Amino acid sequence: MKHIILFFALMLSVISSQAQPFAHLVNGSFNDNEIMTYTPKNAKWYREKKIKGVNEFRIRATNGRIINKRLALTQIFDSRGLNTGIDIYSDKGILINHYDYAYNDSLRLTLSSLHKKGSPKWRREYDYENQTRLTSSHSLAGKKNKLQNTWQYTYLPDGEKAEASLYNRHGKLVTAYSFLCDTKGKKEDLKDTVQLCREESYTPDGLRLVVHMQTFSKNKSIRQLYYYRPDQVLVKYESYGNEGELIARADYTYADDDQLIKILRYTARHKITTTTLITTASTADGKVTQQDISNDRNNKTQTYISRYNAQGLIVESQYLANGKSRRHRQLEYTFYE
Repeated sequence: MKHIILFFALMLSVISSQAQPFAHLVNGSFNDNEIMTYTPKNAKWYREKKIKGVNEFRIRATNGRIINKRLALTQIFDSRGLNTGIDIYSDKGILINHYDYAYNDSLRLTLSSLHKKGSPKWRREYDYENQTRLTSSHSLAGKKNKLQNTWQYTYLPDGEKAEASLYNRHGKLVTAYSFLCDTKGKKEDLKDTVQLCREESYTPDGLRLVVHMQTFSKNKSIRQLYYYRPDQVLVKYESYGNEGELIARADYTYADDDQLIKILRYTARHKITTTTLITTASTADGKVTQQDISNDRNNKTQTYISRYNAQGLIVESQYLANGKSRRHRQLEYTFYE
């Protein structure tokens, strides 16, 4: 069920922000797997498209009601289930952004590019060792493909990640992300280096605990803790600052059938900031037909409604603010024979 929530959030964010769907390091946020492999965001959703044989995916937008449908987004998938292109349209139905993606025989991303209103804006090229292990990537801009920055990736002899380093267009090191660190608390104060650590353990009550830690220069760090049940279901999240102080927390509640039904988010002082309620309607054989996600924050309610067809694909979505419809989408698909 989590992939349905992620999918719906993805569609809303793509339309509103027109963000590219492939992971890059932005404003210091990171996913250590994405830094080293450039896996598509929401990769599980892409695999779902491959399983269902989708060739083209379209979103049509309206203002509040299903009238005067306008094309908002089109995504193209090849026969391998890989996204090869995205077109994003303005509220007036004018094409404004076009993304292209290419892959090698090992299904690794080799090229991503953006054309804005028909003019090339940027492209990123990816280099691999033996078509599978990412060694570098280069960001280029404009019609002349001027180099903007370069990522270099190194590995240990056993293939484990060692370091990801970002250089500017002049070849000067901007930041290095090191995966070689002591998760027990030892911090090296390395200039221009961020240490990314990950460790796993079990709590006394049998939960699997996964810890991600970012250690910055001058011994500043952030620790993120994820608690999972033995069946890999996330039940709690916590984040802590440099001095061990709590920054944020979230608790996850599930129904007897393991459907996620509630998320409570807390401040550092344990005050609830957001209550999320998830209601899911299903057929007798367990196929989801509709899901409502309601976020209550500061006495304001945002509701996201998604409806699904018999194949499990979302066909309609709606966003409401305090009960008033603000955005309505219809989703359409074509399939390979």
